[in-house]
Amino acid sequence: MSHYGSETTLMQGSSSSVRKKVSNYWFISYLFSNTAYGLTIPLIPLFVVMFLKSGVVWDGIVYSLASAASVPALLFWGNLSDSIKKRKIFVIIGFLGAGIALIPIFLVHTLGVYILFLIVAQVVGMASVPVSNLLIFESTQQSQWPNVMATFNMIASTGTVLGLAIGAVMVVLYGSGVDSVIPLFYLVAGAIYILAVISAMIILKEPSRNINRAKLGPFYSLRVIERVRYFPSSVIHIISDRKMKALNKLSPPLRHYIYASSFLMFGFQLFILAFPVYVIQNVGGTTEDIFYLYLINAIFSTLTFRFAGNYIRLKGGKKTLTMSLASRFITFGAAAFLPYIVMQSTQALMVSMIIYAVVGAFWGFISIGQISFVSDNAQPKQRGRAVGYYNSFFGFGQIGGSFISGVISEYVGYSADFAVSSLIVLAGTVLILRYYPHIRIITSDPDSVASTDSL
Repeated sequence: MSHYGSETTLMQGSSSSVRKKVSNYWFISYLFSNTAYGLTIPLIPLFVVMFLKSGVVWDGIVYSLASAASVPALLFWGNLSDSIKKRKIFVIIGFLGAGIALIPIFLVHTLGVYILFLIVAQVVGMASVPVSNLLIFESTQQSQWPNVMATFNMIASTGTVLGLAIGAVMVVLYGSGVDSVIPLFYLVAGAIYILAVISAMIILKEPSRNINRAKLGPFYSLRVIERVRYFPSSVIHIISDRKMKALNKLSPPLRHYIYASSFLMFGFQLFILAFPVYVIQNVGGTTEDIFYLYLINAIFSTLTFRFAGNYIRLKGGKKTLTMSLASRFITFGAAAFLPYIVMQSTQALMVSMIIYAVVGAFWGFISIGQISFVSDNAQPKQRGRAVGYYNSFFGFGQIGGSFISGVISEYVGYSADFAVSSLIVLAGTVLILRYYPHIRIITSDPDSVASTDSL
């Protein structure tokens, strides 16, 4: 893998420790933490709308505040980890902090206190995010990185699906019509985070070498499941004010492509945030229905993700993105007409499930297609940084979309929100495809393709 640099360049410390095979059993800690995260995915709309009896505008505010809170947190934890050259302690802080912050929500009955605990959970929980990739890089030989990263991604996404499944089972056991049981999910999620802490303390070993983050190539965690709340889920290069200036070093078409991707995420989030609340308020969805909604989305995302990588290799990125983004334009647009179609509640719920399943099924095509395009079209020394910019600007779009979605849905209506999201996806698709002819796609390096398709 010539463009990643030699192991001697990347590492600090003795070369003898590099050859020692290190166990990756510590992945189980992230399995637990993602299980806890999966359990909490549907809880913001359920807690805000069903338990606290607030509107969709507050649902959007809570999402955007929780996501925005992670921006300075990522900067702080990532820089602190690099400064003291320790990783394990930040995993423990992240898992423990998230668990301790979520458990008291079991007793919360006001919106302000709820937001406070969520922000604390997000800020402290971010401690484990910047170090997750580095733990892999620092405990595994460079030739194994793509395969180990792929395994880590799938274990993490399996945990997310497992958490959603646990939530669905709990709802069945406690009764889907009992809104008072919703805070109990935060108590269980907090307990699972504590299990993640215990497993990390026992299994996770501090790497015997440190990697210079700035020297890393285009290795990254792809989001197997489209996360409703993240800023981003993986960080290689922490974006500081100084590094933001380096964004200008990327080619203008590639910069514009990253901006267009942020615009697309803005459109995605307009739909993704409001649709579950629409199902609650307009379709009569219960707590059980909402867990099934998210679970079906996650399952389809996971099942189609590997197929998406192969499809991109066979058909090419441009055709893949055109197809997958067109599916969202059509799906979001069709959802705008749902409030005007007379259906029985059971039929409306089934249609809603299908729509959210389709949204999940095409996520892998979008995620792999966009991030591999950014990686393959950046200069070799800028690939890791370009991926970091992409992740960060994608997060900016998510934050803005969350807030605006609640406002449009509350004061104009869900149909308007879905229609606007569809039009933004259409405009974003035009912008994305516009830059394809102006960027030379790098295909001569087989290692680059292998690292993309294996994730």
